[in-house]
Amino acid sequence: MKKIILSVLTSVSALFFFGACKSAPVYITDNSPVAIITIIGNPDMPWLSEDESEDSTSGLITGTMNTLLGTENPEISGAVDRLDYADESVRKILPEVAGCQVINKSDVISSKRYKKLGESYFNFLDSIKRGTNYKDFTTIGGKNARMLAKELNANSLLIMDLNCFKKRVNKNACCAVIDLKMKVISSKGKEIINKTYRTESKNVEKDGSYYDQDELIAAIPAAIDAAVMQFALEYNNPDAIPGEEASASDGTTAEQTEDLSRYAVPLKIKAKTNAEPAPEQTPPEQN
Repeated sequence: MKKIILSVLTSVSALFFFGACKSAPVYITDNSPVAIITIIGNPDMPWLSEDESEDSTSGLITGTMNTLLGTENPEISGAVDRLDYADESVRKILPEVAGCQVINKSDVISSKRYKKLGESYFNFLDSIKRGTNYKDFTTIGGKNARMLAKELNANSLLIMDLNCFKKRVNKNACCAVIDLKMKVISSKGKEIINKTYRTESKNVEKDGSYYDQDELIAAIPAAIDAAVMQFALEYNNPDAIPGEEASASDGTTAEQTEDLSRYAVPLKIKAKTNAEPAPEQTPPEQN
């Protein structure tokens, strides 16, 4: 009998212990301000096959050929433009939706430690593209992350990996597919968020193998906005105190920015969000 009681007590104690040790939810709101330190992506837009895998390679030789042959192909020549747009999208949406400040890009790339740090070797043999003036710190390491965050007065660092593809919707249509990986490192050098968001653009007409490349490229920004919005909503702290909106990196506040309805594009959202819309508040009646 004593053994049974002891076993029960041990089990109950273990439940309390693991319950107490359960990590609290992570919110980007609580890790403000954030510094974007890396934005990388693929150099072209390969087709996705039916099993969702790439049907083209992105090695060093392929990247060199793309550079030589793709000057007239907007899917290749616009690779850096897509990364720069993702940078702007994050700087716009995070302050508005998640109340998270984003440190000015110029302050990040001009900092002494940012200039001094060597780039990651992880993607050395891949023909990745980098956002304008960004370095590849995909594998920055905990110590370097802590020191860089301290110099920038940042509570977190953001590494973005944006990959764009084409998808055959049916025999008469195709669309752009966006995979946006968001990795957030805390000021203590610990990885606290690592998640990929997939969105699809509106459909573009396709006749056999022909489709309008410019029309497809024009549909990508909305898909990028939608992916960033998913991230902002999922990691927005719902318990944040109302009225304490953070300022955007350009000095504007949420009240000065445009209507967020422009992000509500009819896209096929793949990743789920945890956030729920806040209840509407009615003003008190005047006596």
